[in-house]
Amino acid sequence: MKTSALNLYRSFVKVSVVLLYIVTLGSVNASSLTTSPKSNDPAIPPAQISITLTPYVYPNGFNTSCFGYKDGSINLTVSWGKAPYHFKWSNGETTEDISGLPAGYYKVVVVDSKNNEATAEITLQEPDPKQQPEIASTVYMYPNGYNISCYNCFNGIIELTVTGGSGNYGFDWSDGAVTQDRAGLGAGEYSVTISDNSSCGNGEKYYLSFNLREPGKEGWTMDGNYNTSPPGQFIGTADNNDLVFKTNGMERLTISKDGNVGVGVNNPDTKLGVNGNMNITGILKSDSLAGDGFKFDSTSAKSYNLVYADEVGTIITLSDPFVVGTQIHFCGTPSTAWFLGGNQINSTNANANYIGTCNYRPFRIFTNGSERFRITEDGNLGIGTDDPENYKAKIDAGEDNGLWIKTTHGNSQYGYCFKMDVDRDDTKAMAVWNSGIENFLVYGSGRVFAREITVSLGTLGDFVFDKDYNLMTIRDLEKFIYKNHHLPGIPSANEVNSNGLNVGEFQNLLLQKIEELTLYVIELNKKNEEMEKEISKLKNENKND
Repeated sequence: MKTSALNLYRSFVKVSVVLLYIVTLGSVNASSLTTSPKSNDPAIPPAQISITLTPYVYPNGFNTSCFGYKDGSINLTVSWGKAPYHFKWSNGETTEDISGLPAGYYKVVVVDSKNNEATAEITLQEPDPKQQPEIASTVYMYPNGYNISCYNCFNGIIELTVTGGSGNYGFDWSDGAVTQDRAGLGAGEYSVTISDNSSCGNGEKYYLSFNLREPGKEGWTMDGNYNTSPPGQFIGTADNNDLVFKTNGMERLTISKDGNVGVGVNNPDTKLGVNGNMNITGILKSDSLAGDGFKFDSTSAKSYNLVYADEVGTIITLSDPFVVGTQIHFCGTPSTAWFLGGNQINSTNANANYIGTCNYRPFRIFTNGSERFRITEDGNLGIGTDDPENYKAKIDAGEDNGLWIKTTHGNSQYGYCFKMDVDRDDTKAMAVWNSGIENFLVYGSGRVFAREITVSLGTLGDFVFDKDYNLMTIRDLEKFIYKNHHLPGIPSANEVNSNGLNVGEFQNLLLQKIEELTLYVIELNKKNEEMEKEISKLKNENKND
């Protein structure tokens, strides 16, 4: 009885059992799919093969990273059965695991070495191409009604919530931060650009901006105040009283209720009243020279707004219109004006006779009301420009002609028309620019760079091809070369070292030699053809013999 039961079981094992489990994946969030027997009959042995299908799930919750992408994958795990296993997928693949898959339905059949078979299926899901994220923001508000708890504090908070979409977003804040949420912020404007970093190709960007407010400062502090909002915030009086500033317990400056300013004057009755000496560095301007200012005496018809005294107390004025008065002090040394007809210089002190400035101001020359010439405070010269930059001399001719330099020398002498003296071989002694590109350069070493050079010549060497041209024989050419070590008509190395090289003339000589070589080649070719004919004739005669 036991032997019969054992034989019956062995026969059952040899029978190919097909276990077909068709399972549809209902949720893309499922991590795996496993086939298993469902029969409760104890007489049926356990399933011979168990299959587990595990799809890869991207951070967006789907089995592909983007809509239409082929980057899905399925991991298959086989339990039970007997290796080796054979796999047959619905897309034609025969490997255990498959990848590079688009969204869709997939079915696999697994057969072990005993021909036991199991089947499973799964559906890969992809994101909606039109799905947009939902972005929400929260800016924290303190009980005082501001986004910052106190003046000049840094405890502002901005929180962002992004749901849906690709699920892979980058954050680029206006102050350089790249985190999603922000904390420790001060008052001010903030903006953020939210970028779709899913690499799906849509490159969507979303923009948000925020304005964090803080309460104002309750008082003026000794270390200064920031972010004031005049005219609502100010130092002064709001009633009909003067404003007084004191140092060491004494009144030093008064601004009256009428807006007059007094320095050392308690009750100023003019726009500016000063009791004491004044030291002004810079330019003192007046709308006009004539006015209700200083008068020489009570009967004077004219008065002046601009007056000053020299070192001995003499009052110096500029009369109307801009005529030099009794005496004007330039740079602390009395002098007279420069006259249109020229000046007679009697002093031997060269430093005492000049036109220019003695403080840090440029010297300018005008014609027809426009500036034409300027020497800057640092000694740089500008013609046609008020900013020679860092050049010792700069000319801006605009649409006019630029610089013309002419020199005339006698027959027995010569000199320079334009000379550049540099102390380095790599110094660009001359540069020609066009649209920011250096097109012509002359270096201190004498090296020249140019994008194109055109040399104007006389007659080219084409006269070599004239019928009456006396072409030197090759034998004579050989003798000349052995004797002189250079070609006929070409300057020797010593001559070039002593006299230099005329580029245009030398190019013409080289062309002449090329044309002579061409004639030699033609002559040699003719001789070769005659020799070939003679050789061919001799060959024919030998054949006939």
